[in-house]
Amino acid sequence: MQEYRLGGEVGPRPQEEMTDAEDGGEMAKPKPSLRARLYEEGKRFLMIFAYLWLVFVVFLVHEWIVLADNHIGFRFYGLAAINALVLSKIMLIAEELGFAERFENRPLIVPIVYKSVLFSALLVSAYILEEIVVGLFHGRGVSESLPALGGGGLLGTLCVAVLLCIALIPFFAFREIARVFGEAEFRTLMLGPVNNERKVDTSSSA
Repeated sequence: MQEYRLGGEVGPRPQEEMTDAEDGGEMAKPKPSLRARLYEEGKRFLMIFAYLWLVFVVFLVHEWIVLADNHIGFRFYGLAAINALVLSKIMLIAEELGFAERFENRPLIVPIVYKSVLFSALLVSAYILEEIVVGLFHGRGVSESLPALGGGGLLGTLCVAVLLCIALIPFFAFREIARVFGEAEFRTLMLGPVNNERKVDTSSSA
């Protein structure tokens, strides 16, 4: 360890004065460019939107089957895509603000269940608020604008929240596993090596 002189005394060099070369040569990672950040944000948004859209389509298909059994007509108005767009943006903003970022050092089941519960409550609350705002815009009262989730009432809303929570568990399970293993390694594990890695493997084996 290098020494320095201060007031005639010799002592160890302070840690904050060590250069990067003396500290193992580690350099600070450069901040990603605006284009790279926008690309990552867009990729995350599309991933969230695709998953939520799939979940809402499954809910609509279930509703269609139930109504068809009772000989009631049902139309798909693209509500799944609209709701998925709105709620995926809310979910993305919540993640940016650190919503539900806890227990990441615990076993994976803990953050998976924790995030699924909190985000399902957030999405249901956001959907109810969205319907109230739309109803008020069209001149309806708050009670008239409340959506009839799960047939209406508190019990129906809780049932929808539980179903959404269960549906979000695989989503956060994949996200948390990718966080632990690394996105590149997880993608390789799930989808196989990309073309560049395959070429490297082929050339090395040759």
